[in-house]
Amino acid sequence: MKPMPNAINADTRYQLSFTCCYQLLVVPIILAIILFPPNLYADNVDQLKSEVEILKTEIEKLKQKTERKTKSLSERVNNMREMYRIHGFITAAMATRDSEAVSAGISNESITTQADSILGLQLELDINRKARATIQLVSEGLKEHNTATEWAYITYDLNKRFDLRGGRIRQPLYMLSESLKVRYTYPWVRPPLEVYNLDSNNAELFDVIYRNNLGNNIQLKAQAYIGRIAGTQKILESTLDFASDNTFGFRLEASSSNLLYVMGVHRSKLSYDSDAFRAVDEQFLNLGIDTISAKKASAYYYNLGAMYNDGVYQVYAEAVKIGFDRSLLPRPYGGYISFARSYGAWQPFIVLGKANTPSDRFDSALNVIQQDAPLLAPLAERFFNSISSKQKTVSVGVRWDVMRGLAVKMQIDRSSGFGSTNGLNFTPLDEFGLPTGLRDDHIFNYSLSMDAVF
Repeated sequence: MKPMPNAINADTRYQLSFTCCYQLLVVPIILAIILFPPNLYADNVDQLKSEVEILKTEIEKLKQKTERKTKSLSERVNNMREMYRIHGFITAAMATRDSEAVSAGISNESITTQADSILGLQLELDINRKARATIQLVSEGLKEHNTATEWAYITYDLNKRFDLRGGRIRQPLYMLSESLKVRYTYPWVRPPLEVYNLDSNNAELFDVIYRNNLGNNIQLKAQAYIGRIAGTQKILESTLDFASDNTFGFRLEASSSNLLYVMGVHRSKLSYDSDAFRAVDEQFLNLGIDTISAKKASAYYYNLGAMYNDGVYQVYAEAVKIGFDRSLLPRPYGGYISFARSYGAWQPFIVLGKANTPSDRFDSALNVIQQDAPLLAPLAERFFNSISSKQKTVSVGVRWDVMRGLAVKMQIDRSSGFGSTNGLNFTPLDEFGLPTGLRDDHIFNYSLSMDAVF
């Protein structure tokens, strides 16, 4: 039987195909081995490993260098933050009253937004480890928002207990002198006028501050200062120029966790002149009576204050007294007591204040005038009343702490007991340069403010 031609042809074709594929695979492999011997690959691998190690080293160096630069930059930023400290405070307020007389910049002409509006910025700069500079810029509505440098002084730490300061510093006449313009720090819209009625700015002082921990959480702070104060104060149409030379004083402060006690004694040689008083002065000089426009009159100022704050109840009490060595200079005194209680974010408060000027010195001078110049007596009596102050004030209000650093306050004041004086109010001047009399038995003030610190 003859073999099948198709089967023989298929085997033959398979063998031929396998031989061709084998030859096609073998030839490139042989060429690759000839052109690229195995030892060449080994050398390239070692070289690549070496280059990778070099790159790792360079990357690590670059990383360390970047970390050092980042750390240095961070330290510089932190140092700058520690060297420069900026704080700010702002009060936006509106107020009105039911009298034509003006008090604290408030009148019944319209709702004023100037009387209590304040914007302040404070910068503290560390000069070195022991010295630092403090600058405070304040813009007040009562001063037509003219920015003034209220503080500009240098502090030098003598040691852990003593500090020496020099420059423009607020005279410490009050318990709240340090925070007087930062109205967020106390419950009222404004401090009680029966005490806080003198502007104690523009004082060029040197002082020494002593601090000590007496134990039982009692801190003692004593301050002694000397310097000079000068300025001009606008009162309606009248201008009062004043200068206080040889100003010196002492303030003692003791505090614990809830209590603060403050006392101070201040003295200066005061000179001031007012265009409203010059005509009256001439008449008094003709009668041999001491004048109101003082030249180097010795002035004394005493203050005493206490504060209690346990986080719920808050009590303030403060009293001041002013004295002069001239017979016709007033010797007023004033005081207040304030109670407040916190209910969460709300803090209602009440304030009772009183101011008075004894009239004994004026009465003796008026007796002389009535005898020697009876026609001048009515004018003299009006003059004495204009520089005297009698007033009682009851204030009620509420503070709402909207959030940390922001508070809204509402306050109503009722003032009365003026007697024959204008109290702490200013009225327009007449043809003699004297304030016209107060026509009100009582006066209401209505105030709303928003205070913030940042």
